[in-house]
Amino acid sequence: MSRAAKLGRHNGYWYTRAGNRAGVYFGRIGEVPYNEALKRFRKHLSTLDDDRKQTELPLLSVAEICDSHLLWAKNKRSPALFRQRQSILNHWCNHLIDVCNGKKLPGHGKPIGRLRGTILSREHVEQYLHHRRTIPCKKTGRPLGDKAIRGTVIALKACWNWAANTGEDDGGGLLPEDHRPLTKLSRGFVAPKDLSEADLPTDEEIEILFRWAAVEPFKVRAGRGAWRDRRPDEYYTHNSQVFADVLRVYHATGARTSELCHALVRDFMPRTRQICLGKHKRVRTQQNPTVRNIQVGSGIYEVLLNNSRGKQTNDPLFLRDDGTPWDQDQINKRLKRVIRLTAGHDQFVRPHITPYSFRDLYISELLMIGTPPFQVAKMAGTSLREIERTYGHFFNRDLAIAQARLEEARSNRAKSIEMVFGD
Repeated sequence: MSRAAKLGRHNGYWYTRAGNRAGVYFGRIGEVPYNEALKRFRKHLSTLDDDRKQTELPLLSVAEICDSHLLWAKNKRSPALFRQRQSILNHWCNHLIDVCNGKKLPGHGKPIGRLRGTILSREHVEQYLHHRRTIPCKKTGRPLGDKAIRGTVIALKACWNWAANTGEDDGGGLLPEDHRPLTKLSRGFVAPKDLSEADLPTDEEIEILFRWAAVEPFKVRAGRGAWRDRRPDEYYTHNSQVFADVLRVYHATGARTSELCHALVRDFMPRTRQICLGKHKRVRTQQNPTVRNIQVGSGIYEVLLNNSRGKQTNDPLFLRDDGTPWDQDQINKRLKRVIRLTAGHDQFVRPHITPYSFRDLYISELLMIGTPPFQVAKMAGTSLREIERTYGHFFNRDLAIAQARLEEARSNRAKSIEMVFGD
């Protein structure tokens, strides 16, 4: 005699094996009431003989879901974002599941990547983040900081939300739409950047960088794996000249590092002497994406004109000698090399200076000369909230006026008291 079909529970879902040995699921226990699940169960029993598609839970592993997400990111997102996600998800899949809050999690002792995707819970991620906060990284020798933890959480949530979204929502459709265990996982808090005037590039450092950026900082291959220093006639190359131009445009426009890498010839408008900067990381996150047109002076106008000459409108504005556009890593690495080159000639630039430092300088100087914060936010392509949070201590003109009024009032009171009491 066969057993009667029953509505059971399995991994947080209402579940039965009636009609399918792999299991048929009727929603999450915390989201679907028992009576509703029972109705779905009875409806399922009444249609067992039909050829209808049943709601089976996918058997994909965490690693398979991550691989599918990375393939999507490689085709649909920027190379930099793909590399970041690849690093985070690879490390995540290789992590061994451990105890969380004193209890063993499903898959204990095994890599997270081998875990069934629908079994993954918020506790798995919290245990992994605790591990990353406390155990030093092999590459850096330090645990992850708040900013890196936030980036990890964003990557994991993006992967799982994508897997649960349907193809109509540009998702993978690899998980049930209601399977979103990471929805309420907090991204964490990142303290505002402690930026002071001493951190900004000085006029002397800027002049040194402009002078040495045009010099090729890399040695020349001498054959058989050997390298030699450059001769004077080899100091200046196409790459070094273009890099020097890029550095000057960063200083003049306050562009993010990636914005000039993505800039096209059509973004430069010679007649109006403007450059349009709109392709940056916040375009996808801003409710109203900010596209900003920067008015450039005669010096930067000539730089942009020279780099756009002879190119098609859809070509990158700044090209390397091999015809490829620059990327963030190349820009950052070359500037570090240039800084080391200047130190070798007793002209020192502090090592913390990066291309983004020119953006910090651009915003800070606009505020210090009294430009309204809302206008600075528009020119910088960011939010007023971010301007106030990171650079608020630079627009202190109102504070200075208030302090002067206080000192004047105190001085007047002191004079009044002196007149009453006399000599």
